[in-house]
Amino acid sequence: WDALDVVLPLETQAPPNFDLRYESKLGGKIGWRNETVSSFAAKVPLMHGVPTNCSVGYAYAEHIAARDLPAHLIFSTSGVGKVFLNGYLVARDELDAGLLAAEQTIPVSLRAGVNHILVKSVNNWGFADWATHVSIVAVP
Repeated sequence: WDALDVVLPLETQAPPNFDLRYESKLGGKIGWRNETVSSFAAKVPLMHGVPTNCSVGYAYAEHIAARDLPAHLIFSTSGVGKVFLNGYLVARDELDAGLLAAEQTIPVSLRAGVNHILVKSVNNWGFADWATHVSIVAVP
C-alpha cells in the first residue's frame, strides 16, 4: 500500500492546484485532466493503457451547501484510498476487498458555501479497471 501513504502537495490543499504536474513512474509528466460528468454513476477514464501496480488516480468535486450541516460521507474503493474534505483527511480505506455498497460511513460537517472533496484511489494489483464510490448524504 506504499502509494496510499505517498503524500503529494495536492492532498494538503483545498482546492488543489490544478496547474501542478508530477513525474510519472512510467516517464514524462502527469497532471489534472478536466472531465465533465452528467450522471450519478459516472465513469471517468483515469489513464490510457493498462494500469501498473500501485497506479494512483485522483478525483475532485465541489459540494455547495446552503448552510452548515451534519452529513454522512459514504466511501468505498475496489483498491485502497482516501477522501479529503476541505483539506482534511476524513476517510482511509485499507481494505482491498472490492467495491462494497457502503464500506465506510463517516460523519462529517459540511460548511456553508463550497466544500472541496478530493478522492485518492490506488489500484494495487494492476487490473485494467478499478472503481471508487463516494456519496454525501445530509443528516436530517
